[in-house]
Amino acid sequence: NPSLKTDKDGKASFEMVLPDNLTSWKVVAVAMTPTDFAGLGQADFKVTQPLELRALLPNQVRVGDVFAPAVFVLNRTKSEQTVSAALNGEVKTETLKPFERKAVFFAPVKAGKTDKISLLFTADSGKDKDALKVEIPVLKNKPEQTAAMFGRIDGMEELPLDIPADSVLTLSVSPTAANAMDSAIKAMIEYPFGCWEQKISRAWAAANAGEKWADGGKFAQSVLDDMPSFQTPDGGMAYFVNYSGFDSPYLSAYTGYVLTRLKAKGFAVSPIAEEKLGAYLLRIFNGQKSVWTPTAVRALSVPYLIDRGLIDTADLEPLRRDLPKMTAFEKAILYPYMPTELLADVYQTSGAVIVAEDGDQSFAVLPSRAKTNCAVLQTLPEKRELMNGVLALRGKDGTWGSTQANAFCLDALDAYMAVNETAVDAKVIAKIGEKRILDDTMTSNTLKAAVPFAQPETQTLTMMKNGQGNPYYAAVLNYPIPVNTAINAGLQVERTYSVEQDGKFVETTAFKRGQTVRVTLSVHVPAFQSFVAVSDPVVGAFEPLNSLQTDVKRDGFYFKDSNFKQVTFFAEELQAGTYVLTYDAQVVADGVFTAFPAKAEAMYLPDVFGLSAAREITVR
Repeated sequence: NPSLKTDKDGKASFEMVLPDNLTSWKVVAVAMTPTDFAGLGQADFKVTQPLELRALLPNQVRVGDVFAPAVFVLNRTKSEQTVSAALNGEVKTETLKPFERKAVFFAPVKAGKTDKISLLFTADSGKDKDALKVEIPVLKNKPEQTAAMFGRIDGMEELPLDIPADSVLTLSVSPTAANAMDSAIKAMIEYPFGCWEQKISRAWAAANAGEKWADGGKFAQSVLDDMPSFQTPDGGMAYFVNYSGFDSPYLSAYTGYVLTRLKAKGFAVSPIAEEKLGAYLLRIFNGQKSVWTPTAVRALSVPYLIDRGLIDTADLEPLRRDLPKMTAFEKAILYPYMPTELLADVYQTSGAVIVAEDGDQSFAVLPSRAKTNCAVLQTLPEKRELMNGVLALRGKDGTWGSTQANAFCLDALDAYMAVNETAVDAKVIAKIGEKRILDDTMTSNTLKAAVPFAQPETQTLTMMKNGQGNPYYAAVLNYPIPVNTAINAGLQVERTYSVEQDGKFVETTAFKRGQTVRVTLSVHVPAFQSFVAVSDPVVGAFEPLNSLQTDVKRDGFYFKDSNFKQVTFFAEELQAGTYVLTYDAQVVADGVFTAFPAKAEAMYLPDVFGLSAAREITVR
């Protein structure tokens, strides 16, 4: 405040209203004389309350968990106080000496099928008061599986359904193929991991999702703004940490390819990051990098290097000579610069074409049939039978498996819809058995219905249309899967808990609040595997003690990330063997909690995974 002047003794004062935050503040004062002499001073102070409540609660719970809600009551005055603490009409009275803190526990609460539990604690000493409102997220207590079916309604379609208990069937009918994107977009929005490939793929997907991804544009831009955090000193991109030597030529080329697509949609990229990436990719393209470079890397770098003006079509002659030996994916990427036949080697079924792909490719380029076919569809969006093949390549969950395959396919469907969609003006009726769940006219609108099933049923979903055009349907069944036993689908993971006793950790099943728990995850990998994530959902009673860890060696599980919900370990390459991973947590709440299964998964091969068994954790 430049109007603040000192008195004859060189002192000045002012008053300000502080927000209702219990925190530390720093005041910095800068003074200047009329003759330009200056001085600087600073001081810290804390904002407290005479009577204070602090939560003693789990960070999250699962349906069925039972916990004892509690708060710390702190008397910050110089005199003894008798305090009445209350929750939901239950009152507990405690006498606290000056500056004494006591834990006050209330009747146990059981988490039901709701999104969150809201708790309002109050404390009153007659002289001082405090209140504390806490919302605890409630998570599902069983993993959820998705089965999705898609297609066009050409008159009448019938789908047999074998429906498990506690399921929900969601049907959407759209005048365009846009609803074929829904499951992939949902998976990309909810994707739990955060390496750079997954971030930039999700940004690309968000840019193509339109209204289906709330604030998708802001999310995509935030990812681009974070690009320097994953860029190594030599300009390449790294999966997790931007240490020197952690760059990936393929990831760098893929980043350049996606940047070209995103900039065409109006997104902005740091000029410094682009300059560094361009110089890196130019070295890769010219063979100046001291590693073997797959052709896919050089092909993917071409659109970005040409867009940046670092090469022109004359520089593509070496690639042109190699064109006959290239995979369909590489040919599709280079098609705008050197057109060639893309549908020479295909599998053909009724109304669908699937491009064959060379199966002998390096894992480093993250190959997949879906990615290849969608790269071809990007180039040949007028081919309806190719789009049908792309739809046929989705998994049971309605996605194309990995983040990168989803990103390519969402972009390809966007290109397809831009040139192929025809007007729809039709009456649509949908029934489960004899029960109508949809009966409406469709033009530009999407029709939706959701039907819950408490008990298992065998039914038939019948869809009929009468009128112009062929609407597309998406029938998605979400159902819980049992977690009482471990699952080995190519990877095996076991989990144990131990507490510190006499200087060593001893395995146990009973815990006390305040203890330090060591969680041990043993992961068995039967054969070489790339890009593996091991994630352990944190038990509601626990709070991880250390959040981030990165080894300077790029081998094994070299990166770990954790938060209150989950601790995750990542590896780029794993040889066959057993890997033991650990993290420590503190017991912060009393009660009975579900330890959700730990999961090991190949991030780009979603059918390869393993689950530990769920178990019950008791804290007394």
